[in-house]
Amino acid sequence: MSDDLTPALKILRTSTDKQETGLETQNNSLESGMIAMGYYSVKLPLEESDFTAKYLSRKTDSDISDWHGLEVGGVPAKSVEKMKSLNAFVDEGVTGGLDPFLRPGFASALKYAEESGIKTLIFYHNDRLSRETEDALRTIRILKAAGYNLVFMNVPALNFESPEDYMLFTNLAMLATYFKEDLKRKTKAGMKRLKDSGMWVGE
Repeated sequence: MSDDLTPALKILRTSTDKQETGLETQNNSLESGMIAMGYYSVKLPLEESDFTAKYLSRKTDSDISDWHGLEVGGVPAKSVEKMKSLNAFVDEGVTGGLDPFLRPGFASALKYAEESGIKTLIFYHNDRLSRETEDALRTIRILKAAGYNLVFMNVPALNFESPEDYMLFTNLAMLATYFKEDLKRKTKAGMKRLKDSGMWVGE
């Protein structure tokens, strides 16, 4: 790999198994755009049993998670298989409203990054990090303070080195939160209409 390229870990997330932008779509977009942006995807030793045992199968004890005061369970078996096929850390069927540090795939990526010395984490879109504004901003602050570089394909020039960068990211995070809450509102309204019409009895 060229010395001009920076090693990076891909982190993918979907909220549901039928999400419109699935793991494969996210991964393909990252793979096609990373080199042009100056990054390459680190090959994860996922077939090695000690990798699974150390990073995926038990509670995370990374320094960053310790700072955050959280414990995280292991990555589900189905997601481990996805990680193997995509060479990426994966949170599959996990809501964007969940604190990123509580997501098994994200927490595992941080632990591996810490121990391997990789400082760049790359995402398909900023809403793959979080759909909660406060969580997104707090996560950025914690990781930047720890020396990490977060890259989002939808805003590749964002590097959090200026007030304008933080202003832009804050607005993008607010839009992601709005989308989540608006979808929740529309879903509840649709369920109510179906229930009122007798087409759905509810739970």
